[in-house]
Amino acid sequence: MCIGANQPGGPRRCSADAAARCNRTGRAATHAAAYADALSAESVYDTEHLELLELQRKAVMGETLTDAEQAQLRAGAQPPASAIPDGSEFGRDYAAEYPKHRQDMIDAGFEPSTLAEYASSEDAAEAAYEEWRDDQFEEEMQASYREWTADTASGYYLRRQRSDELDQAREHAATLDVDEARAVLDERAQSAEHQQLLKARDYAHAAEHDAERGWEAAKTSTDIETVSAARDCLHDAHCDRLIADDDLNAYANESAQYAARVSELSTPPEYSGTTIGDSINIGTHVPGSEAELRARQDGIPGTHIGAAAGVKDPNSPHTATSAKLSAINAVTDDDISRAHLAHTQHTGREGRAAAWEHTTAADFAAANPGLSVQSTPGIWRNSERPWQQAELTAVTSSDGNTPDGALIVKHATANDGYGADIPPHVRAEAANALDATGLKHADIAVNIDGHTYRQYRIHADEPLTGLTQPATMPELREKLDNRWNSWQTEKTNPPQPAHNDGTFTWTKAPRAESGHAKNRATAAELAAYRGISTAQAHEMISAEVASGRSADDAVRSLYKSYNPAADTRRRFVVADIETNSLSAGRGEIIQTGAVVMNGQGKVVERIDELHGIDARTARTIGTGAKDVHRINYQDIHGKPPFAQSQAKTRLQELLSDPNTTMVAHNASFERQYFAANGVSADRVIDTMALSRRFDHNSTGARLADFTAAHGVEYRDAHNAFKDAHMTARALLGFWRDQHK
Repeated sequence: MCIGANQPGGPRRCSADAAARCNRTGRAATHAAAYADALSAESVYDTEHLELLELQRKAVMGETLTDAEQAQLRAGAQPPASAIPDGSEFGRDYAAEYPKHRQDMIDAGFEPSTLAEYASSEDAAEAAYEEWRDDQFEEEMQASYREWTADTASGYYLRRQRSDELDQAREHAATLDVDEARAVLDERAQSAEHQQLLKARDYAHAAEHDAERGWEAAKTSTDIETVSAARDCLHDAHCDRLIADDDLNAYANESAQYAARVSELSTPPEYSGTTIGDSINIGTHVPGSEAELRARQDGIPGTHIGAAAGVKDPNSPHTATSAKLSAINAVTDDDISRAHLAHTQHTGREGRAAAWEHTTAADFAAANPGLSVQSTPGIWRNSERPWQQAELTAVTSSDGNTPDGALIVKHATANDGYGADIPPHVRAEAANALDATGLKHADIAVNIDGHTYRQYRIHADEPLTGLTQPATMPELREKLDNRWNSWQTEKTNPPQPAHNDGTFTWTKAPRAESGHAKNRATAAELAAYRGISTAQAHEMISAEVASGRSADDAVRSLYKSYNPAADTRRRFVVADIETNSLSAGRGEIIQTGAVVMNGQGKVVERIDELHGIDARTARTIGTGAKDVHRINYQDIHGKPPFAQSQAKTRLQELLSDPNTTMVAHNASFERQYFAANGVSADRVIDTMALSRRFDHNSTGARLADFTAAHGVEYRDAHNAFKDAHMTARALLGFWRDQHK
């Protein structure tokens, strides 16, 4: 029976196969090691023989021998009287081998051993080799088993199975005509498996949404148990949602192969014109190619218009920042690779959308027999506004000749906001297409989850939704024109980084709650730095300000006047973590690093520990941003999670001491993650805040900037322990610089 045969998508490798693989990979090393062991045994014997000769010399010369030496001499001089074996348990004929061995010893200048001694030595070497080989085989088997368990837990075998099934679906789809492919597509859409997957997805999303509301309400609580419980609830719901999405996406990827086949065989006739109203075609490129990606950078694509115009839409894949970066950042090999794979393999959100495009366009044509539909590949640019681009699936015509409408096809899920109206960012895309071309209306045809078809129509004079003040596209032209020009300026002349200029704020006699809140925050930061209560810090700042000093000078002087080296009661835990998510409510800590030191910089303890993760995240997001922290799942497989780790226990002990202060760079991240996992840090020094307010010669407040400002080389970034160690050294440099 195969190992893990009962696991979903389990491995195809049996224990015998694993053993054979171990034998194959280890054979050359085994033979070499066996030969080395045999030589080693022979060398040991030769050494013992030389020692015996030396004892014989000492005895002849009358030198005193110890009891042990006398016993050794007797043992060597009186070999066992047993019969000389003709062979051995290992099947070798020692009698036949011995003459050559004897002559080799004589030629080398050594007194030859007896046949019995030679046989005994060779038997010992063979036995040692057999034992070593058994140990090596067992070790290799254990390593192979660990590899298998890690691969299974990380979803490797499941992904391999799904990849095989996807290839089979792709190959099958290629053999079908349009009616056959459509029949398979319809059957899959209505299957019981698909309906079950959709229900599981919808339930998991709703549960995560509810848990997120609970987390948002609890995450700022001072009750650590409340925070931790809310996190556990959200994390559990998040893991369930990851699995539900992963399972449904695998099914949807297979369906997309048949949708791609239908699209391939049912593409509507192509529009032959080079202009559509006020727009011109600037070229048709291979979908997902570098040329297409670069062409999109020559303007603001319709999918980015909403974000660029300031449309607020939680369902939008873009923000104003991501839209800008898409316009000014160079196209990378990774960008090209991802786009190419999406359009050739028809997997992932973008790939599935491409697969379904003309299938859904055919559904639109069937639902609207009074309209002619002509596909419009490529990018269409407004002749007067070069930044304004539109990508249409097709144009529609009520008379069969002159285009009077645009068709935009979307592939979506039930959670993407298509209800009584279309999502605001899609409305912005459609309105932009109408403004760029001058067409009267746009139809949006959407396929939801591969089984529900809907269509919407908007007109050119309708305002965009999701804006603070409703506006039509013509009313937004100036804003978008200015934004595009600013992006181009930034692209050709990147702004120089500004120097840190952070200051301390303090309101002498606050009346509004905002003033009191700022004062509390300033006092709390100083209290953590000096190791005093917030009330004491408040009194000290108030006294300095009352003496006539500015708020910034007053607070700054209280930092400079404190000398940690003279404060023997204090201890600092400089901490850093690596995680598989930026969200403390959803993610997991995968590495903890900490350096515990006193105010003089003497390190008294170090913590460096990797942590395991939930089985559900292991097979979905895994360890997260591996290209950043370089931690693979195999590195953490089998290790206890942070909740059960020695690191958590020790951090709780350390930080419960009122004389211990936690230090971290961008400390809100570590503090939130620790609180979410049941570790309270009441006193925290954030070196990022120190950098912004004190390192005014630096042009940033990253950890690399803070370390550089205080004489520490920043190396091996995003290893939790190394980052903690560099932060600790830079903090010592900061203290030193304050007292120059």
